This record gives sequence, structure tokens and C-alpha cells, in this order.
Amino acid sequence: MNEIIVQTKQIPDNLPDLAAFVLVGREKLTAVRAEIRAIDKLQLAEDVRQQKRDEAFMLSEALLDAEKRIGELTKKIPKSDGGRPSKTTDSGVASFRAKTKAEVISDLGFTPKQVERFEILADNPDVVEQVKQEARENEDLPTRARVIDIVQQRKFEANESAKRNSEASKLYRQFHSAIFGILTLYSDSDDAGEKLKMLADWIDDCKGLSVQDYIKDIGRVIMALEIIRSHFINHERG
Repeated sequence: MNEIIVQTKQIPDNLPDLAAFVLVGREKLTAVRAEIRAIDKLQLAEDVRQQKRDEAFMLSEALLDAEKRIGELTKKIPKSDGGRPSKTTDSGVASFRAKTKAEVISDLGFTPKQVERFEILADNPDVVEQVKQEARENEDLPTRARVIDIVQQRKFEANESAKRNSEASKLYRQFHSAIFGILTLYSDSDDAGEKLKMLADWIDDCKGLSVQDYIKDIGRVIMALEIIRSHFINHERG
């Protein structure tokens, strides 16, 4: 198995072998990292340290690829029963039941949480490649945890963007209705003058209202529109 792990370009393609590859590979990676710490502590030759770092990097990349492949395969396993003979009834007729996904996962030696993370890798192959490239550039090890951190950050940013877009859309509808509703009604019609006179007469006839109050309100609205206009101009200028 160690020879298979070191030859990182050749990872298995079936679940049992992939599981063994990952389980043994993780133990091997832990051992190699311990060796690197020991080399650092003893201040051994740099070429010895680099050799171990190269081995750790190859293992880390291979393990990410293998776990991603496990995720691709486990995503295809139905969660429900049904399919293969599990026992024979008293009448001698075989009943059929396939292993559930949870049972398959358990038989492979993984927990549901681990497989959930493998499936995150499978759903985000671009992030897996990004983390591998990032690790190469930083002379670090690519990790599953780093992939999941990036995926979660992306999801958070997408949710925040959706919230902002939703709020912006709501504000636009309010803005358009408030500014253009009344202007369209009174400015784009042939009888705008008549309508404005009708409105002014109605205001005068209402108890507690006066056209003068509305003139003041219109003045405040004009000032507010100038502020809005300035914001938009500044935004356009960048």
C-alpha cells in the first residue's frame, strides 16, 4: 500500500480500494509530518527535510484527489433500501435489500460526517485545484479543511450577495414608485394643470390641511432629491 501511495498519480477507482488508500494514506501523512518536525528539531540537512516535504506534498495532493473521488462515488449511492438478497424467509423465498448508504459508509471505515466532507470536495473540484495550486505557491500542504473553508466562505458571500440584491431590488421599487409615480401622473398628461388644481382645492377643503404645508413638504422633497442626485453623480464618477 505504501508503494501505491507514493506513486500519487495512480489512485484507485473503486470504493473499497479508495477507502484503504485514504485510511492508510492519512496514517502515512501523519508519520511523514512527524518526521519533518523531528528533522526541524534536530536541524538535519535541508535536502533530507525537502525530500520529506516533497513526500508530504505528494501524499496530500493524492489524498485530496482520492477523497474527492470517494465523494463522487458515494453521491451516487441511494439512501434507501432495495436491491440484493439479504436473507431467506421461512417459505424459502429470498427477500431483497441493498445496503443503505450509511451501511456502505460504515463498512468502508468512515463516518457520515467524513463522507459529507468528501462530497463537498466532489461538488467543488475547482476549489480542490485552487487549494493545490495555492499550496504549491506557498510551499505548504493542500488540505481538505482549506477546501471546505473556501467553499463555506463562497457560500456565505453568495448568501450575502443575494440579500444585498434582494434589498437593492426592494429599494429600487420604492424609489421608482416614490419619484416617478406622482411625476408621471401630473407631468405626462394633457390635463396635468386641471389635476393639480383639483388636488390643491381638495387640500384647502380638508380640515387641518393647507396648500402651504404641502409647498413646504415639496421643498423638502426637492432638497432630498438633490442629495440623491449628488449620490448618483458621485457614483457615476467613481
